[in-house]
Amino acid sequence: MQPLHPLRTPSTSQSKTDQAWVDNNYSSTGGGGATFLATVSTNYAAAFSSNALQLQTTWEMFHMDALIRAINITSGGKVYVWTDMCDRNKLGACSYSGYLNFWSQNFTTYLTSVNGSITDPSAGNLSALMSTVNSAKFPDGRYTAFLALLKASAASGTYTAFSYIASPSVGLEISRTIKTDVKLIAIAIVLFLLMGVLFLSRYNRVTTRTTLALMGILAACLGLLAGYGLSMAWGCPFTTLSEILPFVLIGVGLDTMLILTKAYDEIAGLHPDLPLVARMQAVMSGAGLSVAVTLLASTVAFALGATSALNSVKWFSVFACLSMLFIAFMEMTHPGSVVNMTHPGPSAKMTHQGSKPAGFKDALAPVADARGLESASLAPHVLGPTPTKKSDHIMKVLFKKYYTPTLMRLPVKLIVLALFLAYILYSGFAATSLKLGQPLSDIAPDDSYIQPFEAVQAATFNQQTGASARLYFRSIDVSDPGVQYKMLTATAAVLGTPYVNSTLSAFQSNWLISFISWVQSTHPAVALTASPQCFNPYLRSGVISGSLAGLLSPQILAGCIPQANFYPLLNQYLSTHPSMKSNFQYETDSSGNITSVSTSYVGITHTADMGYDRYNIFMIEAVASVTSYVNSNIFGTENAASPPLPVFMMYTSNYVYASADALLGPITMEYILLALLGIFIVMVVMVADLGTALLMVVSVGMVDLFLFGEMKFLDIRFNQVSVVNMIMATGLAVDYSIYFAQRFMHEVADGTRNGRVVAALNETGSAVFLGGICALVGVVPIAFSSSIILRTFFKLIFGTILFSLLVGLTLMPVVFSFIGPPPLQSATASLPTKSCSGDLEASSTPSKGMTVKGSTVVTVHTV
Repeated sequence: MQPLHPLRTPSTSQSKTDQAWVDNNYSSTGGGGATFLATVSTNYAAAFSSNALQLQTTWEMFHMDALIRAINITSGGKVYVWTDMCDRNKLGACSYSGYLNFWSQNFTTYLTSVNGSITDPSAGNLSALMSTVNSAKFPDGRYTAFLALLKASAASGTYTAFSYIASPSVGLEISRTIKTDVKLIAIAIVLFLLMGVLFLSRYNRVTTRTTLALMGILAACLGLLAGYGLSMAWGCPFTTLSEILPFVLIGVGLDTMLILTKAYDEIAGLHPDLPLVARMQAVMSGAGLSVAVTLLASTVAFALGATSALNSVKWFSVFACLSMLFIAFMEMTHPGSVVNMTHPGPSAKMTHQGSKPAGFKDALAPVADARGLESASLAPHVLGPTPTKKSDHIMKVLFKKYYTPTLMRLPVKLIVLALFLAYILYSGFAATSLKLGQPLSDIAPDDSYIQPFEAVQAATFNQQTGASARLYFRSIDVSDPGVQYKMLTATAAVLGTPYVNSTLSAFQSNWLISFISWVQSTHPAVALTASPQCFNPYLRSGVISGSLAGLLSPQILAGCIPQANFYPLLNQYLSTHPSMKSNFQYETDSSGNITSVSTSYVGITHTADMGYDRYNIFMIEAVASVTSYVNSNIFGTENAASPPLPVFMMYTSNYVYASADALLGPITMEYILLALLGIFIVMVVMVADLGTALLMVVSVGMVDLFLFGEMKFLDIRFNQVSVVNMIMATGLAVDYSIYFAQRFMHEVADGTRNGRVVAALNETGSAVFLGGICALVGVVPIAFSSSIILRTFFKLIFGTILFSLLVGLTLMPVVFSFIGPPPLQSATASLPTKSCSGDLEASSTPSKGMTVKGSTVVTVHTV
């Protein structure tokens, strides 16, 4: 049985509730388990036909078992030996299970039974062997010795290849991955710094703006530290998924700095004599508003993810939401101080001289009262002389000269729409046909000992048999013959479900069938009840089949045990079958005799999943269906009496994982719809245009949809890692469309949609593109992680940024050119006449939002 790990399980589900009940009522004193598996070594695979049922492998397993039993641990001044650490049953004896238990875990017994040799592994009678695995259990916190021994000794077998795992293995290996990958975060920060210096410097070899880039990254890092600190203070554990955030959110902080710096540069270039305070007012009321919208929308999207029932999604979203909130605070408050340090005002020697860049339509922030900034702040005496033009940087030139004109050609626009439509259809198909599930091999690092264990598990045991499960019966009087009949009827109903292997289930412990059979054979004088007629469900037609049927001989039951004889006979039965005592929760009298049974269980075995990725979902649905049927139709009367819990329950730890898989689809759809609604509300409030808000929601939804297409193409499973990336994509995608959309709303240009798209894309495209490239470069280190989870994140984050850029810089401009909203009234009222080329023209008549300087009207407005 695989150890549970909270990263893979839901925080709330019926299986989680059942798990808590089982742990409270049937928990073992050992508190966990450790397992080693034995397979044929590569050198002897051909000779043994890969069959592990060999004298040599069994001989070596006993030697490995002897080494494990020799483990001793000193803790708290006490030396713990094997008998101190083993899991004990209710009789106080060490509880063993597995292959070696066939010989009572005793090497001498094994040698006697197979006529073997203590020195020759190949000597003996091969037909005496049986097959399964050994499970040795230790107290909590003492798995280190087991793992250390297996790591050192697993390769010592000549004929046998050992693989192993223990209860805390997944957590320990994930922690090791986190420590190993810390250096990747450092590399990412250095890359962000280099990209920030490169892009913020506008390719200037002298003025590199290293301080500005460093301060932008520092602000993002401080926001991350604050968010992480508060999240962990609230009890959210740091996991591999949380490790991914610095690679992305530092990029968000640097992207924000790029946008604000570009806005500042444009205003400073247009009006070099403008006071610093007025410049920053213009920046923050224009480009700052766009940044605030994106950061707020992202925070809302992450906050909604924090309500998820899946622990991995919830914890990640809490870290992301709080980190984004603090990053937003830092990025919206510190630019003024940073600019004051690195860009002194007009009174300093190093002031922004020169002129307005060629093709510049307007400054990136409004100074008109239409956007809340009084015209007086740009009084004529501070505007100074009309600036002269200076050349644009290369990326802006590429957009203006090549990209935008090409994109606005009608044939190109139709091709863009056709390509996006085709990929939408492909992604829609992909969303319904993705592989599901998250095997341990996808969680553990590449070099983890879990990988060979999971490989053996998947290649052998998962192909042959499914998980063992238990049928629990609670709050009923098992001494009542009518209840005994109902218990057997419930067992028969479970054996008839398609996801239960009824033949293998016959090998499982069933105390009631065993008890009645024992009474029949040892107490023939006891008259079993004829009505109701107890029966053996394994004797029904078709229940037992296949080659294993010959090994079974289920007995016919003559009836149920009378209530008056039940407990006296049960005590006698348990005295000769002590192992069955662990199947009950009971009360005893002063003599130690059982007087009542409150709960009990019987065992069944599920079918093998055979590698089918949707097995867990269908299996848990079948379990829920048969559980509901049994409680309603078989134990309906008992449940009508309102017991504390339903009478019947099925449980195994695999159900918790299956519940998580079953929740993925509904939770993802619910989250995406809620997140899109949240983003829409933010957009309507902040952007003040319903059409633009709807188009922004569409752009975010398309990025999420496109990720399904990428997952299908790259054969990425749909699991909790994928859902977390969906949350991240929803929070980040709006960033790449909103800058263009806001600029478009404030553009008039030549009055046509095409002209407004050209003007808006020329001014915002280069900044958005550089921000995306910076984010892409920052996540590259994740590709070199030893964790499959992080490498999967790299693929999906790369896709998220790429699709966001394509939608924001290609699809949305095309869509806006056809159905874009009209310019805001404030923009049309305050803007002078402009041509499509974007040259600012003089007007002899001042209008609202304009400031007069001599006979020339200068207008500054927002993105």
